[in-house]
Amino acid sequence: ESLEAIFEIPGVLIVGLDKRGRITLFNKGCEKLSGYKRQEALGKSVFTTFLSEDEQSEVQQVFNDLKTLKIPSLFVNDWVTKKGERKTIEWHNTVVLDNKGDLEETYSIGIDITGRRAAETTMMLLEKAIAGSPSGIVITDLQGKIIYANQGYLDLVTALGRDEVIGSDAMDADFGKELGPQIMTQLQAQGFYSGEYSRY
Repeated sequence: ESLEAIFEIPGVLIVGLDKRGRITLFNKGCEKLSGYKRQEALGKSVFTTFLSEDEQSEVQQVFNDLKTLKIPSLFVNDWVTKKGERKTIEWHNTVVLDNKGDLEETYSIGIDITGRRAAETTMMLLEKAIAGSPSGIVITDLQGKIIYANQGYLDLVTALGRDEVIGSDAMDADFGKELGPQIMTQLQAQGFYSGEYSRY
């Protein structure tokens, strides 16, 4: 019972594979995420059952490396659920060897990081949008020291280079001296400032 309890930790996926990649262990976490019942999954190839065609060869190579190197590994890939949804899983893989030292089975413990990956992708796109914006965008810490300035800010607001700007006091810049009271009022009310300024 204690061993079964370990296999059924809520939110954790545990899957076992034989040396050919066929499923030998499929816990309730795998059932819940994939939509497949244990009996539907056991004996099936994990590569053709849960992976999209574009990922099959890469994951197969990871599995082959496990068989060759016989050491634990970490890997992230997508599983395609029974409904056709893609779930991003972070897998921690380990191996079981037979008495000859050859691979007998692999066991993988997985965590669904789909939400985290989506948030990371959104953040990356946001960073690209800010960096490429023609508008001047500057971020300061609570003391008013500049910790980020995009190229638009450098081109439109200041004649200084990025290295000179980072760490400087935003209120010391020309726009800060001119618009300081207005900026502080809006910052206190909304948490950000948006306005127009040109050094030309």
